[in-house]
Amino acid sequence: GHLYSQTEGGLIGGFAGWSKAEDVDFWSVGAEAQAYVSPNATLYGTLGYGRVEELDDADFWAGRGEFRWFASDNLR
Repeated sequence: GHLYSQTEGGLIGGFAGWSKAEDVDFWSVGAEAQAYVSPNATLYGTLGYGRVEELDDADFWAGRGEFRWFASDNLR
């Protein structure tokens, strides 16, 4: 799930998730934000942490950054 708050210049929020496959549980949490650079452009970033306890306590870190340009309201 994602929860966020819209500001004048973009969005800021967080996420949390859980999934199960066979006997393995994976959960994750993180933060995400986007900044409106112009009416047609947005910067987006996310940073997350996850854990699988059944795999010798495996920890996962992930990050992503994007520049999104919108040619129209329905085309990114």
